[in-house]
Amino acid sequence: IGPSTITINRDDRVLVCQPDGRVLGDDDGFFTRDTRFISGYEVRINGVRPLLLSSSPIQFFSSRFEFTNDALVDIDGPIPRQSLALRLDRTVADGVHEDYVLVNYSRRPVRLTIEIAILSDFADIFDVKHGQIVRRGELNTRWFRSRGELRSSYVNGDFRRDLIVAVERSTSTPQFANG
Repeated sequence: IGPSTITINRDDRVLVCQPDGRVLGDDDGFFTRDTRFISGYEVRINGVRPLLLSSSPIQFFSSRFEFTNDALVDIDGPIPRQSLALRLDRTVADGVHEDYVLVNYSRRPVRLTIEIAILSDFADIFDVKHGQIVRRGELNTRWFRSRGELRSSYVNGDFRRDLIVAVERSTSTPQFANG
């Protein structure tokens, strides 16, 4: 039958991910216009991957992932296991839209860093299908702090693709780190 994945789509845009929301390369990714824009994706809370409770496609264009935490530590001390709830709602429309909702059930306020790691290879869909990724052009990424926007551009002659990751409606200032 093959590996378990969650696939959502709209028109020519398709997102294939693992049941825990990660994109691990191989056949996973966000594809549009015969190009894989996102080849890797992972979320961490204070450096630790959250524990998956449940995931499911909701409609053909959306999915939901429910997580809790493993034991964590912040500047005020330990955060008990399963004291946080993290929900990720993912929708494919003109691009991929994600909403994160984090609820703290611990007995004290907590200070957390939510890290989202994104890899882009801009691979041709036929290279992905054959498992032989060939970079033919130039890939550049820039962080625009004032807009909370990460822009990755791929150029090969007159062929150009851009991936824009924008943080909206955040209650804290987004940061870019580690390339």
